[in-house]
Amino acid sequence: MRIINNLLLKNKLRAIEKLKQASEKTSVGKVGFVSGKIMADGLILSFLNLGKIARHTRNVRKKVDFPVFSAVDFLLSELLHSTYFGKQAGDQYWREIFESNYITDVYMIPGWDKSRGSVNEYNIAKENKLRVHLIG
Repeated sequence: MRIINNLLLKNKLRAIEKLKQASEKTSVGKVGFVSGKIMADGLILSFLNLGKIARHTRNVRKKVDFPVFSAVDFLLSELLHSTYFGKQAGDQYWREIFESNYITDVYMIPGWDKSRGSVNEYNIAKENKLRVHLIG
């Protein structure tokens, strides 16, 4: 279990470092994150949901002049947290990502409100006074 804990910590630190570097490189001081349901419809449909997140992320990236990420960019970490430690640990992982002070804008894709994880991310974004954009 110690090896897994070390791996998860390294993955989280890498994710935060990636956000930090993006934040430092952007001239407008913004970093976005696209949030949507992944596992809410079950494992089989999770692949379709990841595709939707990826598509929306590409669309947002075309419209803004700052870096935008999504769970697809950090998928290994999300899967490891949820698989080894359960959904609550996955939620804590994302809380720490959102509270890293590097994300400024959160884009909620259609269906986000059907996912406990995405609702949690929405609430964390609101708690931390991040700009939340609802994509129609």
